[in-house]
Amino acid sequence: MPKVRKTKAREWATILSHPQAAQYTAIYEPMLQSPAWKALPVQAKILYFEMRREYAGRVENEYHLSFTYQKAQELTGMSPCTIKKMFRHLTEKGFITVQVDGSSSRTTNFYAFTTGWKSWNRPPQEKATLEANEGLAIAEAGRAAKK
Repeated sequence: MPKVRKTKAREWATILSHPQAAQYTAIYEPMLQSPAWKALPVQAKILYFEMRREYAGRVENEYHLSFTYQKAQELTGMSPCTIKKMFRHLTEKGFITVQVDGSSSRTTNFYAFTTGWKSWNRPPQEKATLEANEGLAIAEAGRAAKK
């Protein structure tokens, strides 16, 4: 029997256990109960689920996810204006960050799933500590991906 490597699941983890198996996306209770999640409009939640579902099982891409407005419109049926607003909500509340901003060159934006929602609407000192810890984790993962 092959040796199984155990890794700690990330907050935005997605699983694809077998190529023919049904894929699923893990959404944890603390996120669903957070003030940031509760403050999101329904359309932003739908967009977030679609982004997570789109990248289910593709762990190597978790820090550079390209998700175009056209793809979002195709999956959600929302207008481009609404999609833009929902991306803004997700970014402001810490569910995603823009890794590469293609707006000035009219190219695709690249996003990353984050845990910034944990520090949303918290006291500044506590928020700074949580953001610093997350920034270190993203930087380490980026270096590991380049190797």
